[in-house]
Amino acid sequence: MRRISLLAALALTAAPAAAGAQGVTVTSGDALEIAAGERRTTAALEGQRLRGPDVALSRTPEALRGEYLGQDVLLATSTGEVYGKIGATALTLVLSREGRAIVLEGELGRESVDLLVSPSQIRGLLGPCTYSLRAAAQSYEGWRDCNGGGRPEPVTLTLPRALTADADPAIAALLSVVLAPLAPRAALQPEVPAAALVLERFGLAIAPARGAADAGHTGVRVTRVVAGSPAAAARLDEGMQIVRAGLEHVHEPGELHRALLRLQPGESLVLWVHRPGTLEWTALNLVAPQLRPAT
Repeated sequence: MRRISLLAALALTAAPAAAGAQGVTVTSGDALEIAAGERRTTAALEGQRLRGPDVALSRTPEALRGEYLGQDVLLATSTGEVYGKIGATALTLVLSREGRAIVLEGELGRESVDLLVSPSQIRGLLGPCTYSLRAAAQSYEGWRDCNGGGRPEPVTLTLPRALTADADPAIAALLSVVLAPLAPRAALQPEVPAAALVLERFGLAIAPARGAADAGHTGVRVTRVVAGSPAAAARLDEGMQIVRAGLEHVHEPGELHRALLRLQPGESLVLWVHRPGTLEWTALNLVAPQLRPAT
């Protein structure tokens, strides 16, 4: 099936903008420009780089990296996935298509992402912000409300024309960076150690396993299970070693993390675990919880 760029489709299908419209606007121009509240950020596109007073981003088919508003950015972009960090905040997205719309689902830090981006609208959650935008001409117009404050703010976003032909993961990565509400460095949460990947939505914390298991597949070790969580309902216990997720062997925490984030709410994944001090292998059924609904 031939895939058309999301923003190219927007240019083909959207109607002219209403006079006096305010809010979030995405248009195709010659530079990246976003104005949100008191903050205004601009950057020029130079080949595969975006350069401006507060922007130094480099683009490849595999990644978006650099610095944005003083925060380090490293996001991997692959087929159907975006994952990495914006500052000290982890971003993990699974992308899917609903007709001509891109659906972004996953997590931004400890907040859910459940965002639909189509030629006619942008709607849903991106971390602590709820978006409700509509397309007009070559733009999206509307508002965002962050942290449930009930005080929506207008935002204007312009994208360089050359970026509108990018693949879905590249568009999703860039929109996540420029639309995510970035906190000052001092207000960001401390780094989570690389050896402990916390899957808060599942009530589970894991770390690389110590020692060999399952014929050389080391798996990951459960370090914490939150009472009343999906992990507890699946009967996972601290110290268990997870070696397979479905049909795939698990070698390191990131592999399990991505496998779980692919689950739709209510879907389940069979985890094969080894109980410490025994020769017993057990299949446990972990069910994905419901995402926080968009309002």
